[in-house]
Amino acid sequence: MMQANSTVEVTIPAPQVEIQILQSPYDKPIKAIGFIDTGATKTMLNPEVLPDDAWRTHYEYFQAADGQKFSTSLITKKPIGIRFFPECIIWLHVIGSKLHGRDLLIDAPAPYADISNKLKQCCADSHADFKHPHPLWKNPEFFIQLPFKLNEDANPIKASHPGMTPDDLVLAREECNQLLALGLIEPTKSNWACPAFYVNKRTEQIRGKKRLVIDYKALNHFLLDDKFPLPKTKVLFSYLAKAQIFSKFDLKSGFWQLGIDPNDRYKTAFCLPNAQYQWTVMPFGLKVAPSLFQKAMIKIFEPILHTTLIYIDDILLYTQDQPTHAKLLQQFYDIVQAHGVMLSDKKSFIGQPNIDFLGMKFIDGRYQPGPHITQELLKFPEENLTTKEIQQFLGIVNYIKDFIPECSRYTSQLSKLLKKEPPPWGQVQTMALQKLKQVCQQPLPLKIPGTGHRILQTDASNEFWGAILIEEENGRKHFCGHASGQFKDSEKHYHAVYRRF
Repeated sequence: MMQANSTVEVTIPAPQVEIQILQSPYDKPIKAIGFIDTGATKTMLNPEVLPDDAWRTHYEYFQAADGQKFSTSLITKKPIGIRFFPECIIWLHVIGSKLHGRDLLIDAPAPYADISNKLKQCCADSHADFKHPHPLWKNPEFFIQLPFKLNEDANPIKASHPGMTPDDLVLAREECNQLLALGLIEPTKSNWACPAFYVNKRTEQIRGKKRLVIDYKALNHFLLDDKFPLPKTKVLFSYLAKAQIFSKFDLKSGFWQLGIDPNDRYKTAFCLPNAQYQWTVMPFGLKVAPSLFQKAMIKIFEPILHTTLIYIDDILLYTQDQPTHAKLLQQFYDIVQAHGVMLSDKKSFIGQPNIDFLGMKFIDGRYQPGPHITQELLKFPEENLTTKEIQQFLGIVNYIKDFIPECSRYTSQLSKLLKKEPPPWGQVQTMALQKLKQVCQQPLPLKIPGTGHRILQTDASNEFWGAILIEEENGRKHFCGHASGQFKDSEKHYHAVYRRF
């Protein structure tokens, strides 16, 4: 939690820093003193720092370290900027309160305390800790079948293994013993045996633990594709235009919550240098796993899909008011309890006015990329990226391209390096990469298009086109997104008027 106050006397030691408050990118900054609590999840501001018309009524409930409960009744109407350093500005809604210096324990808002306690009973750290009498992975109705493609001779790969280092082999045995104890794998004599091995990439190094993976490439070649579609994130985001209250849940261990049909378990077999096992639950690495899991979740949560977003194992509940949200949470609990779904306590957030979902931060009908996405771009070198690094960099940029004006003008210079006969890395590519890094660090929030009057502004040069979607509502205009692209050679000869369309 950070609290800011233009004139405040501190009576207890507290980390503090000079900050600036911005009502918009164009307003004059307001100097303030910020008190930092790195473990808190809310930001509070003395209401006197901003004009009265900057606030709206919004109730939040808290509990102090001494057990005393209290509430606040104000929140900013729109995100404000908090500038810590010249190039570091965070845009977010803040709560209005004069409770500076008070130790707070951020808990579930009071209206949801009872249902929160119920939902905690549906949480567990592992399959062994989950006490539900009929867990989802033991429900035959949701057992996963893995049919092979028709008219194709499915030849099992030879049961062999390229080998492991002694340390990795010890680690693999320990991990498999744990999976055996949980009942997630079992010994097998299957004709299939895809090799298991450890990877130690940058993500694994960050978390300090190697990851055991199974190369299911041979099996995936013969598996019949599942055509159930995964939702497009833009479509999911469009449902949140009027959402004011959010609850987010993560399904613990994801794919492992669906059992494999006993008749198909032999297909999931994997091997170590001296052992062979098969899965009783759906393993990671199967090409059909995301679609099959999404299909199962849609079936389970079908009664509340009109106010629920589901993307594989991430679930977001959204409503416009507290009574409706409390009712939705009860419905969600009833479904979870009825089907034996296991939730993750650490990744559950209930009754929040803002939420992080699929890499974006949502609040009051607006959204913007989470800081972890933009910070990830800074980790790439400034020049001479490898082909894989270019692909990864462009993948991140593509996910947030709606926030980047003239995005294609810069990405096109990097995309040239992915062709069969790429040009050498030059100053043009370096400048394009640096520009993308720069513009991605402070993306302004975009409004999710609602029922207002929409305006599409377009422009074009001889080589590129660009567009901005604007929504006019209550006499105010809001940016809803940017789009851009590069003309094909045949399109470059169009008249300037046609290029704009």
